Amino acid sequence: MVSLVGGLDREITAQYSVLVLAEDQGHPVKSATATLTIQVSDINDNTPKFSQDAYRVEVLETEAVDFTLLTLSAEDPDEGVNGIISYSISEQSPSSDPATFALDATSGVLRLVQPLDYSEVKEYTLKIQASDGGTPSMVGSASVVVVVKDVNNKPPEFNQEMYEVSVYENLASGASILLLEVTDRDEVIRNHLYFAVFVFYYIVKTKLKTFG
Repeated sequence: MVSLVGGLDREITAQYSVLVLAEDQGHPVKSATATLTIQVSDINDNTPKFSQDAYRVEVLETEAVDFTLLTLSAEDPDEGVNGIISYSISEQSPSSDPATFALDATSGVLRLVQPLDYSEVKEYTLKIQASDGGTPSMVGSASVVVVVKDVNNKPPEFNQEMYEVSVYENLASGASILLLEVTDRDEVIRNHLYFAVFVFYYIVKTKLKTFG
């Protein structure tokens, strides 16, 4: 009888060749040999593993839909369907409907599928999964942080389109006459606003009447 005396791991050794010797108890001893080949069959005992536990990618807020951000890769040493990997996004934070990103189940390509807006969301965190085809399926996970980069694509906005103010003619030079409120939704470093004030002088012609 041939019996197992140690553990097996197909991913380390998939096949064994054993030389079996048989001897009788006669005088002289007679013997014979045979070769036993043992194939180790695979079971789904390995979890898919991503090349990194965490990924980080930066993308401009003006990138077009269908832009490729990243190609993810995971490995599973099992054979056959046990080693075939399918990729998916299990969670997006902050969430959106429809989802902002899509992950190709076969290639692992992560794409942008909705427009970005830095003023709305500056960073996304995705939880991604790699599932093998075994039964039951083994699942590996990783995270992707998508950092949205600001582009100076929004003009400053006044809080109203037209202002009207009355001042006395003897107002001193340099005196404040109006506080303008302006906002810019782009990143702070771009929010230094410069004002160019155009003053229009209306000359009112007067006609003097002389009495005498």
